[in-house]
Amino acid sequence: MHHGCEFSQMRYLQLRLVYVEEFDTLSLISFMRCAPFIQKLELQFCFPGYVRLAQELEPIRKLPEHPFNNLKSLHVTGFKACIGQVELLSHMVENAPALEVLSIDNSDKYSLEGREKNGKTGVDLVHRIVS
Repeated sequence: MHHGCEFSQMRYLQLRLVYVEEFDTLSLISFMRCAPFIQKLELQFCFPGYVRLAQELEPIRKLPEHPFNNLKSLHVTGFKACIGQVELLSHMVENAPALEVLSIDNSDKYSLEGREKNGKTGVDLVHRIVS
């Protein structure tokens, strides 16, 4: 069965996201739509600098519904409640009817080894191309 997207056979995805500047985290949804059969997703956030936390009165952006019907397990580490993380997590949970496990950890479990001289990482560069 061909779905016309590059990641149509992917069942497990682990993304390690190192942010060197503020970024629209909600844009990751467009990437996730290319992997409709993901069952387990691990998002590992690392913010070495300033993080703008979500404010109580700040509106949370909503994207159109797009079900992630196969997503059963979502694990997030490095969660700091910045606006993009809150928007992304809200969208994923609201659109994952089969979700069985949700794990949110605010600790920084991953160091910044492997950073290039310009402060960017391979994941960071790929993320900018996708968005």
